[in-house]
Amino acid sequence: MELLLSILLFAAGLAFIIKGGGFLVDSAIGLGKITRMSTVFIGATFMALATALPELFLSIFAVPSGNYEIATGNAIGGMIANMALVL
Repeated sequence: MELLLSILLFAAGLAFIIKGGGFLVDSAIGLGKITRMSTVFIGATFMALATALPELFLSIFAVPSGNYEIATGNAIGGMIANMALVL
């Protein structure tokens, strides 16, 4: 019974993530058209937020629980990865 519930909740969560992502992209494109911004600029901003927010949330939840090493390693590793990907 617990396995079925877990699978059901996973499927529901995945559906919400997919639908929410589509809504977010459509809204960003609409906002870009209203403000006459370039779609490249909108895409770059969206990509920057999408890569930075998980690191931010991890650090926010790691520090209060006393896991300072995780927050520090996350920040340093994120910077190294971003610089390597740009280069």
